[in-house]
Amino acid sequence: MTRPASGGSPCPKPNETTRNCGWSAWSWVLVVVSSMNRGGLAGSVFEMDDRMTGYDVRGTIDAGFEAAKMLARVDVGDPATVATLETCGRAVTELNRAGVVAILEPILTRRVEGRAVNDLSPYESWRAALAQPGVRGLIVGRSLLYPPDDDVAAAVDTAVSLVRPERRVRS
Repeated sequence: MTRPASGGSPCPKPNETTRNCGWSAWSWVLVVVSSMNRGGLAGSVFEMDDRMTGYDVRGTIDAGFEAAKMLARVDVGDPATVATLETCGRAVTELNRAGVVAILEPILTRRVEGRAVNDLSPYESWRAALAQPGVRGLIVGRSLLYPPDDDVAAAVDTAVSLVRPERRVRS
């Protein structure tokens, strides 16, 4: 898929409906997102080490990608967590300065019997985060793929209700 020859949208404004474009917007939209980090390997002693091992900011910009994604596992019992948060914070700042979207996927994690266990049920904290003026969307990832109760449909409905409170899919 390619963008129009002008390099911009065929619609005068990105928020216009597709009927004003003359064609389905989905037939031409392609967003490329770089993955910046995920150094830790499951089960290893360095599992929580989410340093930047994929694209860096310069590589993301040079490749012309529209966005960059970072995983930020937060383990309040692990002093190394702060280094990941600091690195992600610097990357978000640099991406912002370059006009590239930064997607940060925070996941609360804790050690249980030596294993990293992700808390995949933070919907209420997402509701509060979405109320902030600078937040423009929701990336739920693993919480939809692996909900704690295995009810993917309910997890999707909950995510939709967070982003679009006026749209309830189920009663």
